[in-house]
Amino acid sequence: MSGHSLIDNAIFGVLVTSGDLSIPAVARSLEMPTSTANGIVQRLVEEGRIERESVVSAGATRRGRPAARYRPRLLKPVAACALDGSSLSVGLVDRDLSLVGRHDRRFRAREMGQVLELIVESFDEACAEAGMKRKQFAGLALSANVLTMAQGVVSSSVLPWIGVEAIQHCRSALGMEVRLLQHAHLIAAYQGIEPPRPRMMVRFNVGDGVSAHQLTGGRPHAGASGMAGELGHTIVDPDGPLCGCGRRGCLEALASGPAICRALIERATPAVMTRLDRAWLAATPPSQAFDAVYEAWLAGDGAVVSVMEKVLDDLARTLATALNMLDPDQVLASGYVLQNHPQWLDQLEQRMRRWVFQLDRRNLRLVPEHTDVEQVLRVAALLFSYPACFDAFTGRCP
Repeated sequence: MSGHSLIDNAIFGVLVTSGDLSIPAVARSLEMPTSTANGIVQRLVEEGRIERESVVSAGATRRGRPAARYRPRLLKPVAACALDGSSLSVGLVDRDLSLVGRHDRRFRAREMGQVLELIVESFDEACAEAGMKRKQFAGLALSANVLTMAQGVVSSSVLPWIGVEAIQHCRSALGMEVRLLQHAHLIAAYQGIEPPRPRMMVRFNVGDGVSAHQLTGGRPHAGASGMAGELGHTIVDPDGPLCGCGRRGCLEALASGPAICRALIERATPAVMTRLDRAWLAATPPSQAFDAVYEAWLAGDGAVVSVMEKVLDDLARTLATALNMLDPDQVLASGYVLQNHPQWLDQLEQRMRRWVFQLDRRNLRLVPEHTDVEQVLRVAALLFSYPACFDAFTGRCP
């Protein structure tokens, strides 16, 4: 993004975060005169960095003319990978943000070499299906649940193999630039909400890890050190199980998908009646096991009900503490533990009422997230192409 001013980058930031917008909407987001926003946007259109499209919809026209909306374009096609603890999706994103190829995998690998091999294989298979070659891409955008701190340190309790060394190995394996991104899922989730969008949103993710990342006015909040939102590392039980972060009793060590599966395996002894097979639980990635766990809970399976009773309490109490501090108007429930499991979500909301201060006076909604992984890949590709825009828009130092 060399050659672009701070305000140029801020305009890219609002377009990347909020999706297609009109010039008045851009001006409102950045609190600048519409005429100023219009001049900058038109210049960026002429440079080919932003695309103008006409939209005809009810109430969107004036004097019979289609309303104009704008979105950023990629400088060059980008490969994007959405990665969590047990699955990855690699997509090929062209300059117009169309997905021209995609390859998905589930895995149980815990070592850096194994995961990098899967990423490279998935990239090459997507390229083969699309009839493209690596050299056509600007690089790989790697979206993952990681801490990318301002000091350049990279870590993850969910992906213990990841770090600066892993990114360097990935660059060598692919022969191209690789950038690690933290907020692509959060931004894609925000874009998936029908307008009017919330003023402050918290994405409460319970999957291979646990987190509660915040977005205010369309802007992700990374914190002074890049570590905001790590709710999963709240200590719930000081004498509890060891967490991937190295401490004991974190919420993530007690209520994440892998933690729940470990608790169920411990309960599933010959002396305990349960619908779940211990060997099957041990061999199945947690993300693939939870529909069966949920069905067992609905059927009143004693072992599952006992485990989930404490899990739901721990999640509700810790989330309530975050809500008392942040006061959002919407919480998106995401991750394979909560998504598509509506009665667990209802239980979570009911239990929260015991701990959220004056919940009835808050304009708060707890709703399931509906995010398309393809949108995550598009957002990751944009953040790869315009890294400075994110820093200008959020106020975080590059």
